[in-house]
Amino acid sequence: MSSFPGFPENTLTYAEKEKQMGSSKLVGVVLLVVGIALLYFGYQSTQSVGGEISETLTGQYDDETMVFLIGGAAAAAAGAFLTFFKK
Repeated sequence: MSSFPGFPENTLTYAEKEKQMGSSKLVGVVLLVVGIALLYFGYQSTQSVGGEISETLTGQYDDETMVFLIGGAAAAAAGAFLTFFKK
């Protein structure tokens, strides 16, 4: 029998919920920082002389720059979701 009527036995305690939320927020912050770093390096790559020459000749960024930009955007978006919106 539960100690509080109307509450199931397997209800998590407040401390257990805080511990679970803390780990997902930690992962979110790490992803957000990594994503921002990748976006920064991708931006730096677009501004380099080699990147600008490649973009001028082909009309698009090279593969490494695109990996930095797309990976950084995805990691930053996932990190922002986990940090700010997930409860």
